[in-house]
Amino acid sequence: MIPTQIRAVDPHSSYNSDNVNRITRIITDGVDSVAQDIDLLPSKYSNTSISVTSGVCVKDDVMIQLTDPISAVSSNVAGDYVEGTISTNPYGYIVLTYQYVKTPIPVQAKLQILGIVANYDPTLFLFLGRVNFTTPGVIDTIQLDDPDVSPVLQRSVLNFSSAYTDTQARAADAYNPITNHAASAIGDRNKLVATDAGTGEIVYVSKGSFGLSQVEVLPGDYVGGVATITHNLGVRPVVQCVDYSTGEEIVPATVIHTNENIFTLTFSQFDSTPHIYVLF
Repeated sequence: MIPTQIRAVDPHSSYNSDNVNRITRIITDGVDSVAQDIDLLPSKYSNTSISVTSGVCVKDDVMIQLTDPISAVSSNVAGDYVEGTISTNPYGYIVLTYQYVKTPIPVQAKLQILGIVANYDPTLFLFLGRVNFTTPGVIDTIQLDDPDVSPVLQRSVLNFSSAYTDTQARAADAYNPITNHAASAIGDRNKLVATDAGTGEIVYVSKGSFGLSQVEVLPGDYVGGVATITHNLGVRPVVQCVDYSTGEEIVPATVIHTNENIFTLTFSQFDSTPHIYVLF
């Protein structure tokens, strides 16, 4: 599907688009990426629908902004697949399809499902996530990386390469913007967070920085109905909780900041151990 979008550069624009593209490349270091981990974030909306949030990404040195709050990709509609047919494979990739080409009619970015993952080509697609199917066209779960190919196929974050000067973040591929349990994205060279590649625990925050971080909390992560978040930010941040499946905000019964680096959550609704994203 073609989402509502704004592209910072279009061929045959009134200014020299090549120069604008060079400026973008300075910022991204040539890495196709989303601006923050909450941008273009896919999640399961229904058994046959994937929702993708609004936000900014860079593909082929072109900054693309999806402006609708939610864009939907249908897993049971052949036209939403790159191949034009509903996949019979156990999983596929959620991708943004775009190539910068100088043509009189500007190319538009598309949100699609790549049903044959062996055909993944980073020059054609920006990887957003992996969709697992129970049967053809029926969604089981959404993942934000492909653990079978990681760290090649994971969502990138603008300016993440700036962390390479810090040995702790660099060692053993420790700097993973998104892992199975945690995500961090700032979109600023001076605001960098590193997460452990195995556990998802935040292990490094660049000095003097603070920005938006996201942690996925699974039902099995609660101990006695309490979810403990260790963030090492050195502050007591404002906390927001969002239901993983519906995208609805959930208000915790308690948010207790044990100190400047740890807080705990409890919930009083019927599901006391919900599957959630925690934003702070």
